[in-house]
Amino acid sequence: MAGISAVVRRSGIDKESVRGVFNAVYELLLEGERVLIPKFGTFSIKDLKAITITSGIYESGSIDVPARKTIKFRPSKEARARLCSTESKAFRRENWPNKK
Repeated sequence: MAGISAVVRRSGIDKESVRGVFNAVYELLLEGERVLIPKFGTFSIKDLKAITITSGIYESGSIDVPARKTIKFRPSKEARARLCSTESKAFRRENWPNKK
């Protein structure tokens, strides 16, 4: 998994600037803003409603999951096309795990 150090190496931008960008995105999300990064994607906050999960694996038969917020990311058309193209190494059929 790549982290801030990998972004610093690839971009040539200093570590504090990279952290500053991520902190700015985080702060904007906390303020309820959508953050659009052209040719990459959009970050936003999504409210998830409370739900009850019913299953026999729980002692009580069901479990209540409270309402919460989560970060939603929607890749741009350009990013989706680039990541999901047949030329992308991760999506080549020979790299798929064998299903037996």
